Amino acid sequence: MGNSSIAISNPDYVVLNSDLQTFTINKSGFYDISGFLNYNPKINSSSSKTGLRLVLQVNKLGIWTDRIAINSTFEEMATNTIQTITIPFDIIKLDKDDQFRFMITKPSGSNTDHGSNAGITSGMGDLRKSFRITFIN
Repeated sequence: MGNSSIAISNPDYVVLNSDLQTFTINKSGFYDISGFLNYNPKINSSSSKTGLRLVLQVNKLGIWTDRIAINSTFEEMATNTIQTITIPFDIIKLDKDDQFRFMITKPSGSNTDHGSNAGITSGMGDLRKSFRITFIN
């Protein structure tokens, strides 16, 4: 995730860290998190299903834990197409200096192939991803 694709409207609440992959909370409180990403596993197979797991991880005191996980399945014959993975609205409590990140993994088990060039992608110039975190109180 490059810095050019990240817009932070109020850095009083959250900032992008220098690694360009994690964020730090500046103010304790409840946050609304939602979003989407477009993903293509890039498999050309008529017999291979695949899956994707998108996880929001929170780092409290140096320990990363899964907070929100979305599992998505790509059916046979549709494994070389872009599909949108939605991150449903969720409210979580975050404390000052907590960090968070989004991780994309394959679910464990067989039949979860991904091509070497699989990734977040757009269809005909559409947005590739959009994540929103809003301070509530």
